[in-house]
Amino acid sequence: MRTPLLAGMYRRINRVISVRADTLTITAFSLGWVQRQSFSTVFYQSSRFENQIVSSLALPSCGPCTRRSYAYAFTNTAQRRGAFSSSRAQHHQGYSTTVDSGRECAAGSSGASAAPSSSSSSELPPVVVQAGIEQELQALRSSYLEPYDGVYRFLTPFKSTTPMVMFLGNHSSGKSTLINYLSGCEIQETGVAPTDDGFTVIRRGTYDMDADGPSVVSNPKYQYQSLQQFGISFVTHFKMKTRIMPSTSKIPMDMVLVDTPGMIDTPVHASSAEQAGSGDHTRGYDFLAVTRWFAQQSDVILLMFDPANPGTTGETLDVLTKSLTGYEHKFFLVMNKVDVFEKVTDFARAYGTLCWNLSKVMKMKDIPRVYTTSTPVKKLRNGDVANAPASAASATGTVPAAELSRQRNEILNEIRAAPMRRMDNLITETEESARNLLLACRVSKVLRQDYLQREVLLYGLLGGACFIGPAAAVVFSSVSATGAVLIALLSVAMGCGGLVLTRIHLREFDRRLLRSCDNVLGRLFTAKTLTKDVEVRWQRTVRPELLRIAAASQGKSASGVMALPSCSARACRGIQYVIDQEVPALRRKVSEYKEGFFKRRGAAEDRK
Repeated sequence: MRTPLLAGMYRRINRVISVRADTLTITAFSLGWVQRQSFSTVFYQSSRFENQIVSSLALPSCGPCTRRSYAYAFTNTAQRRGAFSSSRAQHHQGYSTTVDSGRECAAGSSGASAAPSSSSSSELPPVVVQAGIEQELQALRSSYLEPYDGVYRFLTPFKSTTPMVMFLGNHSSGKSTLINYLSGCEIQETGVAPTDDGFTVIRRGTYDMDADGPSVVSNPKYQYQSLQQFGISFVTHFKMKTRIMPSTSKIPMDMVLVDTPGMIDTPVHASSAEQAGSGDHTRGYDFLAVTRWFAQQSDVILLMFDPANPGTTGETLDVLTKSLTGYEHKFFLVMNKVDVFEKVTDFARAYGTLCWNLSKVMKMKDIPRVYTTSTPVKKLRNGDVANAPASAASATGTVPAAELSRQRNEILNEIRAAPMRRMDNLITETEESARNLLLACRVSKVLRQDYLQREVLLYGLLGGACFIGPAAAVVFSSVSATGAVLIALLSVAMGCGGLVLTRIHLREFDRRLLRSCDNVLGRLFTAKTLTKDVEVRWQRTVRPELLRIAAASQGKSASGVMALPSCSARACRGIQYVIDQEVPALRRKVSEYKEGFFKRRGAAEDRK
């Protein structure tokens, strides 16, 4: 219960506190009285000194953080304060805080400034809105998720916040040709035979520069440092190209394209995977793991096929089943080069073969949409889009030219929407990490409780048999000194033997708990709450991670169950709060911005 002194302090803090250390300035804004359940603190901590200041200013009795009132952004440079000020995070009715460097903002209940309208916020560029979303997500992660993810590997850091589009496909499927078409200039080599054996990141810039893999992965500017985990064999097959692109280029400045090596007909077999360790190392590095890393960072993934190999390469099927699992909402299937068909029967046979092969690896009744299109190579080389000659396919009537153009424009629209998708993907990554972490914490808690109950029971029985029984025999019976000594020695022997048997039993019980950990879901969830999503999340992500941690501990002759991280009920409520409250609020914020942005863009196109 609050004391009057604390209540008065919480109701009125009407002064500006400025603490300067080098370039550090922290400004505490004028607060009005805010309800306990609607108090909001969003701290953007950028240095160790700021962390100490934030800890000293923390208000622990104000309840969980919400987005319904004010956001405090702690920044250490005027530039960062200005960027956050321009983003102006929009909150619920009547509550908004505009962060302005060096000035106090009126934000009390009696003088709160009006929240910016959706029309004004939609005029901000996506990169500014994305920066605000990243700051709010980072605050949630540091406050609710990171303290409990020290052992697990669910919470992945923001490796790259730049919108990314990845092109996958077998060799000669048109990946490099499409990249050249989008950029408006010749960047990648094209040809029927494989022309590239590595991953290439392509950026639009104000200069032309090529950077090799070692220099890119070691430079924190590019945010690719985590690629070093795949070894020097991959790093030497990785490079970055920065190019000056013409004004007709369809690639914005804040987007990167990833060209991948053409996939070949070498599926991963169990024997070769076991010899290499894990994954596909036939290229000298784990191609499937690298592809999954880029898939996690990408916002749009184009999986391209050509008529010569309509989904029949083994490596393509391996990528679908192992690297792109869980990212179905990101990738689009594209059957390219359909303008080479001269007969409708040839087109139907190739399209049917592709769908048949996809149905073997994608365990769904309905096959996702397959875009059928072609890249206008002649348009790129001539530089004249409007007067380019029609393709052979349109001339023969196999696939109408208008249909090719329509589906190609749909693909281009998906690529141009990558910056918008990036905001949703950042929220999705945080939500998925939070759900995985919450499920792991709840299961670990049940397993630890079962193990502790069995451990206390066995050691209690052992202690009673070794001490209480002999002591009672000595006290309540006429036993001589020699008999007492014999009883004591017997109890010691029984204790040693019982201790060994107890440890053996606990070790076996530990293994049995881990083997039957699937049964914990039935204890945590009812028939209605145990959804398919929970089961898939458990089998695909959480269960393997728990078993990995337990196996590492069992190798050190310790309990695998007790090695699982413990999490308090309060921490679980905090993670649940992020899932139920904070994530939906961020979803609404992004949705409102996207609606206003596309309405404004549509109105501008109508005026043209």
